[in-house]
Amino acid sequence: AETDLTGAEARIATWRAGLARRHDAASAEPAAGVLAQVRRALADDLDTPAALAVVDAAADSGTDDPELVASLTDALLGVRLA
Repeated sequence: AETDLTGAEARIATWRAGLARRHDAASAEPAAGVLAQVRRALADDLDTPAALAVVDAAADSGTDDPELVASLTDALLGVRLA
């Protein structure tokens, strides 16, 4: 439905904004941990909602390697952010 598409577009915009900058603060998510969590979620019967939640959290708090997170969303989730 259209509301699903609008929600997905908003999520991608949030990911792009959140991952547009590198965070070195202690609150930033380590990108390697984000990758591991997404892989674990997908290995668990393709738990896509859990994988999306991991990327949501990384976009909210920032990450130490936004390029890695953008690459994993493309490779594992089929969502190109760049």
